[in-house]
Amino acid sequence: MQKKERKPLVSIIIPAYNAQATIGRVLNALERQDYPNYEVIVVDDSTNKGVCKQVEGFGFAKYVRNESNLGLSRSINKGIRIAKGKIVIALHDDCVPLSRKWISLLVSGFNNPKVGVVIGEHIIDFDSLSWVNKTFSYVYGLGRDVKKASKKGFEKTTHLGDKCDAYQRNVLEEVGGFDESFKFANEDTDLSKKILAKGYSILLCHDAKVMHIFSETERQSNLSTHFKKAFQLTRQSIRVFLRHGSNYKLDGALAIITILLSVFTNSTFFWVAFFLVCLLFHRVFSLFWLFSLVAIYSVGVSIPFVGAVISLLYFTLKSAFKGARYFMDYRKVDLVPSIFVCSFVWDLLAGIGWITGFFIFLKEGVSIKR
Repeated sequence: MQKKERKPLVSIIIPAYNAQATIGRVLNALERQDYPNYEVIVVDDSTNKGVCKQVEGFGFAKYVRNESNLGLSRSINKGIRIAKGKIVIALHDDCVPLSRKWISLLVSGFNNPKVGVVIGEHIIDFDSLSWVNKTFSYVYGLGRDVKKASKKGFEKTTHLGDKCDAYQRNVLEEVGGFDESFKFANEDTDLSKKILAKGYSILLCHDAKVMHIFSETERQSNLSTHFKKAFQLTRQSIRVFLRHGSNYKLDGALAIITILLSVFTNSTFFWVAFFLVCLLFHRVFSLFWLFSLVAIYSVGVSIPFVGAVISLLYFTLKSAFKGARYFMDYRKVDLVPSIFVCSFVWDLLAGIGWITGFFIFLKEGVSIKR
C-alpha cells in the first residue's frame, strides 16, 4: 500500500492591533479548518491587553506580544521568523475565513513552483454596514459585496490581496520578506512588484473567501478615520513610485500642483509642455488634461485659472463615476451624493498626502533600494 504524502505545514500569521472585537471570530473559523497540518501565530501589536485575553481561549494558537508598536510589516516578519511552515499565510485580524476548506483551497493553488503567492478574496456584507462604511467601500475599496462575489476558481493577478495572502516561504525569503520601512501601507505593492520581478506569478483564488468584518471595530467607524487613511495610504507612495513606477493616487498630487500653478500662469504653451512631461508619471490624468485643454481652446474660450478648472473637473468626473458605479450595482441613489462628496475630498487629501510624503522623503533622505 502506497504511503499517503503528508501535507506541507502551513503557518498562519495574524498581525493584530487592538482587534479584541474581531480576533475571536477569526480564530474560531481557523480552529474549524479541515487542513491537517497548520499552525497559527498571533503577533500582538496592540496598545492594550484585549487581544491577549481573547487568544487565551484558543489553545492551538501561539501568542507573541510586541514590546512596542512595530507596525504591520515588522509584525508579519516577526511571525515569519517564528513560523515553521513551507507555506506562510498573512491573515488580517478582521478577516474571517468562510469555508472549512479555506486553507486547503489556498494550498491547492501551489501546484506549480512558479506560483509565488495565492491570495484569497475578501468580501463584505454590504447590507450590514453603516452608511459611512458603505460610502467608503466605493471611495477606496474595502471589499466586494458577498452577494456579488460569484466567481469561482483561480485567475492570475498582479497585486497582493493584502487581507489574506499565502506565500511560498522560499519566495518570501528570496525577495527579503516585507520591507519594514513601510509601517502602515504600500508594503503590499512593494512586495507584489518584487515577487513578479523574480518571475513568480500571483493567483487569486475566488473560492478562498474571507469576510472583512472591519465594521465591528472602532478603527473604521467615522468620517475622520476614513479621511485620515487617505494620508496614511499615500505618505510613502513616493518610495514605491521611485522603486517600481507605481503611481497610486499620483493623479491627486498632480492635480493639486496644477491648481497651485494656475495661480501664476494661464499660458497655453506652459500647460501643454507641463502635461507632456506629466505623461511620464500618470497617463490617464495627463491625457484627460491635454484633451480638455484642446477642447477649451478649439472653441475659442478663454478661462481664467484654466489649470485649476480642468483639474477640478477631473476630480468631479472621477467622483461621479464612483457614484454611478453604486447606482449601477444597486439601482439606488441614496448614497450617490455621499460617495461623490467623500470621493472628491478623499482624493484631494490623498494628493496632499502624496506631496507631504515627497517632502518628508527629501528631508529624511531615505534610500529607495532594497
